[in-house]
Amino acid sequence: MRRLPPPTQRPRLIFNQHFPKEGNDREGINAAYALVHPFIEEFKREKGTVKCLDLLSGYNLQSLERQKQFRGKNLRDRCFGYVRASCGILDRIMESWSM
Repeated sequence: MRRLPPPTQRPRLIFNQHFPKEGNDREGINAAYALVHPFIEEFKREKGTVKCLDLLSGYNLQSLERQKQFRGKNLRDRCFGYVRASCGILDRIMESWSM
């Protein structure tokens, strides 16, 4: 199973996949962080954190036992709520870009 990089490294990963340049692209990295920062700050304001472990009351989903507990407690609905909130935040941010 492939593991995702920590949240602080994801903007760079996303940006480099869409706008790859050779060498150390500091300008591209800074642009990616500038694009992602408003989303992270708004999500933190609404939900208190961007860390899944905290959002899911300490459930570390990397172990099979915890995944079973997660399913048993129906915490998946909580994740869906976070995804919906994320989409709403992104919609608002993208609308502000078109103004």
